[in-house]
Amino acid sequence: MFASPTRRRLPLEQFKPAQWRSATGPSAVHRSISFDCAGMPLRQGVSMKDLRLQGTSAPLQGARDPVLAHTGLQRIVFRIMWPGYGHVEWCRAIPVVASNGAPITRVALAVQIASSFAHFVEKSQYETPSSRDWMVAPSCVRFEHLFLISLHNTFEDVWQADVALDAVLPSVISISRSSPQPPPTHPVPASFRCQPPAVNQEPSRATSTAKYALIGSVVVLSIFTLVICVYARRHQRNNPHLRMFGGGGVDIENKPRIYDAYLYSDKDGDGEEEAEAERWHDIMPVSFHPIMIHPPPEPTPAKSNSPPPTPPTSSSSTVLLLIAMPSPKLYHTHELADDDEHPIPPVEFGTREVEVSSGVQIAH
Repeated sequence: MFASPTRRRLPLEQFKPAQWRSATGPSAVHRSISFDCAGMPLRQGVSMKDLRLQGTSAPLQGARDPVLAHTGLQRIVFRIMWPGYGHVEWCRAIPVVASNGAPITRVALAVQIASSFAHFVEKSQYETPSSRDWMVAPSCVRFEHLFLISLHNTFEDVWQADVALDAVLPSVISISRSSPQPPPTHPVPASFRCQPPAVNQEPSRATSTAKYALIGSVVVLSIFTLVICVYARRHQRNNPHLRMFGGGGVDIENKPRIYDAYLYSDKDGDGEEEAEAERWHDIMPVSFHPIMIHPPPEPTPAKSNSPPPTPPTSSSSTVLLLIAMPSPKLYHTHELADDDEHPIPPVEFGTREVEVSSGVQIAH
């Protein structure tokens, strides 16, 4: 009988091994191990939440007792079989002998069991139980409701815990209290059975739609950015000689004059220059700037009111040309028929800055 009227024992479903194991396995089992708070009535259990928070410093009766030393076991198989959650398999091996050969103590064993139940509750709250009487959920049974009463050997090295639930917090029996407290005066819940709260599906549906729309927008934007980057990279590879030219600021008041120029050569040797149309199609100068000659600095003369001399201008000028030149001729492995389309050779662009003397005539 529990001192707290709100505390009740969880039905213990014992582990049932396979029939052949039941026939061949040993029938003898070890005695149970109890867990109680120091200075509190017996068989009331200890809060698993307090065990998780305080660890091996929790004040248990006989906390340092080597409870499994007489069994000779090196480890035990701890199973949790929760009512309504038979489909949730929970089986963990707990070592009961330390590396130095010391057997596990009562409080250390209790902490290990509490940790297993904490992980089990965290996993089971997302499972659908076959019965809602002991449903594990934030609105129903939670980890802080669990109290560890004892540990039983149900088969060979398989052990299961006897657990109680108390839905009223803080509970009547707690490690942090030093003396019994009177039972609460408020109504006691009849059972732990609970119904899941009604969920409005419309907001979740709208939220899902907005989430999918956001993900779709991000994907489309990423694809568009990737296409732009690939196009820019391909354009850069196809036009390696095309560069932005300039340098210095733009003189808006004195804009450079624009000229047209052509490359001539004497192809047939008759002494007359002819346009090299097969190789150079067009040379278009972009700018035409005089070359300024800056003499070395001279000693500073005496102050005078005369204006500073104008720097001399050379007879040469620089011309920045934009050149369009076809690539080398294409060679075909077969002769083209009359109805075949003649491929157009690609054109490469580039810039060139040349120096032109004042005696050269440039058409403009």
